[in-house]
Amino acid sequence: MTVFWILAAGLTVLALCLLLPALLRTRPDAVVRTDASQANLTILRAQLAQLDAEHAAGSLDADQHRSARAEIARRVLDEEAVAAPPRRAGAARTTALSVGLAVPLFALVGYGFLGNMDALSPRSAAAAPEAEVTPEQVTAMVESLAKRMQQRPDDPVGWTLLARAYGALQRFPEASQAYARAVDLSPKDAQLLADHADVLAMLQNRSVSGEPARLVAQALQIDPKNLKALALAGSAAFEQKDFALAITHWTLARQLAPADSDFAAGLDSSIAEARGLAAGAGGVAAAPASAAAANATTMPAPAPASTTPSAAVTGRVTL
Repeated sequence: MTVFWILAAGLTVLALCLLLPALLRTRPDAVVRTDASQANLTILRAQLAQLDAEHAAGSLDADQHRSARAEIARRVLDEEAVAAPPRRAGAARTTALSVGLAVPLFALVGYGFLGNMDALSPRSAAAAPEAEVTPEQVTAMVESLAKRMQQRPDDPVGWTLLARAYGALQRFPEASQAYARAVDLSPKDAQLLADHADVLAMLQNRSVSGEPARLVAQALQIDPKNLKALALAGSAAFEQKDFALAITHWTLARQLAPADSDFAAGLDSSIAEARGLAAGAGGVAAAPASAAAANATTMPAPAPASTTPSAAVTGRVTL
């Protein structure tokens, strides 16, 4: 707060330094013009007296005297207009004082109306912690969106948003219904198909077999480089013990994944596991996909059914 007032005072002083000198300054050229005009008036008055003397002596007749006197009178009026006394210095000082008081006063009043005085108080800023959205508020917002979508059933963007919100809340049946509606409205959207397959896999205990695999294949027909669809396709092939195909899908997904990300690390782990199983495929039973394979999707990824108690699925969902 102190820094703010120091800066405000500095800017006010700067503004006054620009305004006040112009109000108090006496213009030298005006003084020069005044002095010259006074000298000219003295000369004209002398000429007028000489003209009257010549007329009295008979050197000039009445018409010549009248004409010459009129010309001199005109020149006297012109010089008197130029030599008008300047404004009193006291008036300039009064104006400068008024401006000096008005500028900071108007600045304070203007900030009082347009600014936020409470924001200058550190205590008020500290007393206003960042608002956190509670789970109940999130649920209420999602339910509000669901009601709004009943009034706008042909909005694919709204249905997609609602589906992802349900997925974030792990309400997978409702998420699947919303994704189905969004896919009906945008059947050529590969990402929607992959997201729907992901949710269906969660409803099938993280198994990609069946309808999820069909949706993944449809998504890859539309976009062969869809990252999520490739990861899910690898999981589906892994479930079928087709390790070579799983490696193919995951390798392509690894090339598209952001470098040095957890997503890429999960794919590397899954590829290594699939290669190990493919190398020992001469009678070794297929092991379940690791947690890294499960992390290959944006949402908690569908992975093959686990027979190892230590296998786990972890992930982070951001709404």
